[in-house]
Formats: sequence, C-alpha cells, structure tokens
Amino acid sequence: MNKSLLYSRILQFSIVLSFLLPFFFVGCDQKTDESASVYDSTVVATDTLSKDVLDTLHEKNTSSDSSTINTTQTTDTIGTGPTAAVSEENDKSFSKELVREYEWLSPILIPSPEVYTGIALVINLGSEAIFINIFFAFLLILICLSIKFLEKYAIRTQILINMLALAFLYVYIPTFLSGERLWGFWVCFTLILVTIANDIYRLIEQRRKNIAVK
Repeated sequence: MNKSLLYSRILQFSIVLSFLLPFFFVGCDQKTDESASVYDSTVVATDTLSKDVLDTLHEKNTSSDSSTINTTQTTDTIGTGPTAAVSEENDKSFSKELVREYEWLSPILIPSPEVYTGIALVINLGSEAIFINIFFAFLLILICLSIKFLEKYAIRTQILINMLALAFLYVYIPTFLSGERLWGFWVCFTLILVTIANDIYRLIEQRRKNIAVK
C-alpha cells in the first residue's frame, strides 16, 4: 500500500478520535464569582441602612401597592400569552431584521405580514445553522474516512470534504455568548490541516505517476 495513503487513513481516523477531547469551555465560573462578590457587597450595604428609614419607605409605598398590582396584572395579561410569544419569536427572525433595514427586500422575503417566502426561510435557518456546524463537520469527516477506503483515488474529493469540515468546525459557536476553544479543538484543527497537506501531496504524487505512464 502507498505510504502516503496509509498516513492519510491514519490521520483521518485520528481526526475522528480527536472529537473525544475537550473542545470548548462554555461555563461562567468567573462571572459567577464576580456576581457573588457584588451580591455580598450589596447585602452589606443594605444591612447598614437604618431600620427607621426602611419603615418610612414602607409606609410611603403601601398606599400605592394596590394600584401598582392592578396595573401590573393588566400589563401581564396584555403582554403575555401564546399570541404575544409567537409574535415576539417572529420579530426575532433574521429575514424580518433585513426587511426593517432594507425595505426593498420586503417583496422578496416577506410579501405580506407573517408570510415568508422560501428564500426567507432559508435565510432564517442559515442564521441559526452556525450553532450545529460541528455536527456537519463531524459528518463530513466520517464521509471522508469512508471514501479513503472505498474510493482511494478520489483525492480531490477528499481534500474538498476535509476543507469544508475545517470551515464548519472553525465557525461553530457552542452558545449565544460563544465559548473558549480548548486544546482538544486545536488538536483536531491541526490534524485536519496536516491531513489536507498530506492529501495534496498524494494528489501531486498521483499526477507525476500519470505523467510518467504517458
């Protein structure tokens, strides 16, 4: 067996195994500690207030409690509910944001209220697909591994698939606030780059053999 092909298969299998490594840190321990310290300082500041001052404030607010409760209940009744939730969710769609900024896109994306064209749905899905790109990356890596055993001479296809997997992996966002990439991610990223470089060498080697045969 060609050594470069053997190395390529080993590298491709190593990429699959690298997904067992830690990729992202999406916690908020540091922010939690900061919030706790702020909370403690707030509690201390509150305890220093005089009890007489608090009683005075309580007396002033008691008279307006009933009217405030009624107003709040009315607002909650109007502002919450299935219809309001659906409307709020629709307002967050990427296509609606585009139409707000560029009104001339309205006939193309949203020709009438709450009616989306096909391209608008594609745009909405595309804006959210970035959160599942790592699934596509892993799927492409598995497909490329299969091709290297079934169609070992389809080197261009293998290079293209790995490049797409690399792009999907790099732009992946684990949460709305993103996350810190850990060493496992960079191991996987480096392995894909090395595999692509090895496959390019295989392609050059194959062309040289074809020229020599001719």
